[in-house]
Amino acid sequence: MRKYLSVVCFMYGIIPMLLSAHPDLIESFKIINKNKIVVKANKVFSQKFIKEDFFAEYDESIDLTTLDESIVTIPFILTIIPIVWVSNRIYSINVMDKDLYYSLQEVKKVFRIFYPEQKWAGELIPKQLVTNTISSSNESGQPVLGLLFSGGLDCVDSSMSYSDTKQLLITAWGSDVLLHQKKMWSCVRRKCEQFARDYGYKHTFVKSNFKRFVEEGGKTQKRLAHKLHKIPHLWRMYTSQALTYIGLTAPIMAVNNISRILIASSHTSRYPFPFGSHPALDNNIRFAGIAVSHDAPDKDRVQKIMNINAVCKRKDLPLP
Repeated sequence: MRKYLSVVCFMYGIIPMLLSAHPDLIESFKIINKNKIVVKANKVFSQKFIKEDFFAEYDESIDLTTLDESIVTIPFILTIIPIVWVSNRIYSINVMDKDLYYSLQEVKKVFRIFYPEQKWAGELIPKQLVTNTISSSNESGQPVLGLLFSGGLDCVDSSMSYSDTKQLLITAWGSDVLLHQKKMWSCVRRKCEQFARDYGYKHTFVKSNFKRFVEEGGKTQKRLAHKLHKIPHLWRMYTSQALTYIGLTAPIMAVNNISRILIASSHTSRYPFPFGSHPALDNNIRFAGIAVSHDAPDKDRVQKIMNINAVCKRKDLPLP
């Protein structure tokens, strides 16, 4: 039984004949074993920007077949959307979550401020908009807050700051720990699960090739980074860093009926350069009625350490 409401509406003011003139960004997608999605992108687009088909694989408790297409494709959309924008081409997509569509218009405005040397003229136009609405769980003990959690200082501080709130910690495999580093991932996952047990939270994970999908460190990355004259390399870090991580959580948040996701700040608000995780970007992202919060941009790393220590002392909790 689906736990959310999906209402489909056609895009106002867009003539279907005009849409047919623009190539589909997604050539096909499939769900494997209910918890893994694989997306094949437009062939021409792929030849220019993509190394391999995109995938995201979740815990067995995440049944993607219960979710609308507009939800299960969000991980792919948020990973690729900055590249669509700098391609300066218009692509269409079968369906998109309504909240996501309008939030991306705001995100694009931020990119234009961050990197004014680019036109950001590309577009991703949905043939249909879907209004997805989750039903917040009233069950006692169920998480009401999602938190992207790597086990590092920033996210531990965020978790401690909301220690009175039932949390679902979400750890992504495929970035800091690469997909072939299975022993290292096993260690990271074990430590994150232990943190969740120690402090009374729940934990889940997602495995994805989002980093190598756009040929991290290769010619594609260098060509993309060159479009942003302030950046010598690391396209993903300076554009889609938070978009990707937040996108990966979309099916998890929808299945668990959690209406808010936190992403811990990497820098303080005084950081002088544009970055791919920033309050102006992250706080504008929204999908299926789910809000995103860029947490604690007012605290530097020393202040975060002091906060963790203070919370543990005040609540008689063990130091992580």
